[in-house]
Amino acid sequence: MPVADPSTARQRPGKDAIFPAMLADSANAIAPLLAIGRDKARPSETRRSALSWLGREVERDASAADRVTTALVALAKDQGEVQAVRTQAVSVLARLERGHGIPALSQLATSSEDMWLGKQAMASLAKSGDPRARQTLRTAVQRADLPEDMLMTAIRALGREYATAQDLDLIRGLYAKLESERARSSVISTISDVGGTENTRWLLGIVRQEEQPVALRRAALRGAAKSGATTAELVTLYTPTMSAQMKESLISLYSERGDEAAVDKLLSIMKTEEDRSLRRRTIARLSKSDDPRVKQALVDIVER
Repeated sequence: MPVADPSTARQRPGKDAIFPAMLADSANAIAPLLAIGRDKARPSETRRSALSWLGREVERDASAADRVTTALVALAKDQGEVQAVRTQAVSVLARLERGHGIPALSQLATSSEDMWLGKQAMASLAKSGDPRARQTLRTAVQRADLPEDMLMTAIRALGREYATAQDLDLIRGLYAKLESERARSSVISTISDVGGTENTRWLLGIVRQEEQPVALRRAALRGAAKSGATTAELVTLYTPTMSAQMKESLISLYSERGDEAAVDKLLSIMKTEEDRSLRRRTIARLSKSDDPRVKQALVDIVER
């Protein structure tokens, strides 16, 4: 039975025909795969499949890496292209053998001409442990001229699975230099996702800075709780001078914790907090507890 020719298929069978065609002992499958990948008349699913196989073919024929890289970059940069095909081109660049596509991705990631493409390239570099990819991200987060959306993507990318202690130190150090609340929020989010003692300590420090916007302090509080802050550490944050909004967030967090130290703090707030609204919120939270001490405290309030 003859092997199906993917260059003649036009609908769904075209995608399915690519695999058996690749199994054939073809002297050079790269040219036909490139033709399919570039053919805008074909379904995007077929074209994406061809591009994926193209990346695998480079593993067999390294001499074609430059030609394939150039073709993939052209597809990725074509703003008239189907977005799914452009995304696939960027993805294949990231997977090319021996990191051959990393320099091209680095160029795409540091260009602000196409915001969407820059962010896609940044995200792809985040999945690579290649030293060149890591250095591109380190340079990007320190650029003063990088558009905010790309900067936020770069920050998140640098903090992904290949992040080193130095990378995290760099990200934390950015916080005070950033003017945008959105950009600062991306630092908090990134550090929260990584977790660990040093990052938790830094997040707790942000919570304590009363000059910081409440939204950022709340985000840092949630991040600290997520990244490993103990109840004992969280309890120390509740102070008489803290804003009502932050106190409300802490009351909610203590209620979620529900351990002995958290319940003790809620009982203390119920008895000593001067803001009646906060006291009512605390009582409402405590009323859901099965702790005998809580039940007795609530009975005492009713009997007063």
